[in-house]
Amino acid sequence: MAVIVTHSKVATLPDEPGAEVNKLEWNDNHVVTGLGTLATQDGTFSGTSSGTNTGDQTLTLTGDVTGTGASSFAATIANSAVTLAKMENRATQTFIGRNTAGAGAPEELSAATAKTILSLNNVTNDAQTKAAIVPNTAPSAGQILAGNAGGTAYAPVTVGTDATLSSAGALTIANNAVTDAKFRQGVARSVVGVTGNATANTADIQGATDTVLRVNGAGTAVAFGAIDLSKVAAATGVIQAASFPALTGDVTTSAGALATTIGATKVTRAMLNNASDGTGGRNWTFLGTSSGTGVTVGPLVWTGSFQQIYFEYIIGGYNGGTPIGRLLCGAASISTTALTNGNGLMSGATLDATSVSKPGCPLAVTASAIARQGRGWISGASGALKQIDIIGKNGNPAVATSPTLFQAASFFSDLGTNLLIQRLQLTVYDTLIATAASAQTFTATTAIWAWGRNND
Repeated sequence: MAVIVTHSKVATLPDEPGAEVNKLEWNDNHVVTGLGTLATQDGTFSGTSSGTNTGDQTLTLTGDVTGTGASSFAATIANSAVTLAKMENRATQTFIGRNTAGAGAPEELSAATAKTILSLNNVTNDAQTKAAIVPNTAPSAGQILAGNAGGTAYAPVTVGTDATLSSAGALTIANNAVTDAKFRQGVARSVVGVTGNATANTADIQGATDTVLRVNGAGTAVAFGAIDLSKVAAATGVIQAASFPALTGDVTTSAGALATTIGATKVTRAMLNNASDGTGGRNWTFLGTSSGTGVTVGPLVWTGSFQQIYFEYIIGGYNGGTPIGRLLCGAASISTTALTNGNGLMSGATLDATSVSKPGCPLAVTASAIARQGRGWISGASGALKQIDIIGKNGNPAVATSPTLFQAASFFSDLGTNLLIQRLQLTVYDTLIATAASAQTFTATTAIWAWGRNND
């Protein structure tokens, strides 16, 4: 069934198909009567109608708003469908945005509010002010635009005399323009330099108390430190008298003075060198001394080659028994058992004993624990047999007794190549002919000294 409605008339249609419709006037409510509901009608309806779809008719929206469904359904506004013309009218000089904190509906913003949001409060659109601040004159080569003291205008200026600016933008500092005041500050008590042995950035080199700036012995680093006087180049020149330190000990002087004084009793035999031995000889070199209380005193060892050896000895006594001390000599070592000596011994004026092919030369004839003292000479070049002459006395020192004169003559061979003598010692034996050292020991004050001359 088709229903045709015009604005001027209302027709009441019969229910039978094909029935004729009588033409009627509009009623007061402009409502078509006799139509029933759309849901119960068949065919196609065109025109307008009122009321609510009961749900059995499907509606489809197209165009700017799309959607489909029966009764109530969701409609979607298409992207880009809301044009400026379709938006609500806005006040003059306003923006659409949101100034209220938090998410929410868009708001109408004034120009002042928009500037505040964009942090443009100090920006103006004054063309004349801009022209006054930025001049029309372009900077020439090497110039820059600089603001005036009041910060209200710019003008081209040339970079100062301490540095120059090229047209390519390179800034060059003038020679000698960086004064001490313009140089960066450093740490206390320091100099600026490179500590290593290669080109590098400079750095502070800080000094400590009582140190000097110096290059190390390898010549590879510089630092503060003490002067190493063992190095040849560490110090040169002459120390002035005012800088001379005070000396103490055997030789003394006051600070700042060069006059020195040798203390009384400070010069010992060990300190004497190339001096007279008191027997008329000259140019003797002191070789050393050795003392002790063991079975052996020494060895006294020296370096150098001497054809003549002068020695002195004192035997304070022995700790027991009736032993005899002997003089032993050698080159690189001394044997207490090697049969190196042939000896003739005298007590008084009589040849009392011989001791041949024995270790060392006895320093007495009579076996006794008494003291002995004497001196002797050893002569012979390298490769030759050595001759030994000794003169001494036996007896404990006392003005009430008379010592016994002792003399000895001896030949020495190292039983090999007769090397130069370079060591002496005193060793205790029990008899004149014993070939092994005693168990007895020397007592205190036992010692031996030696000098040499005539290098081989």
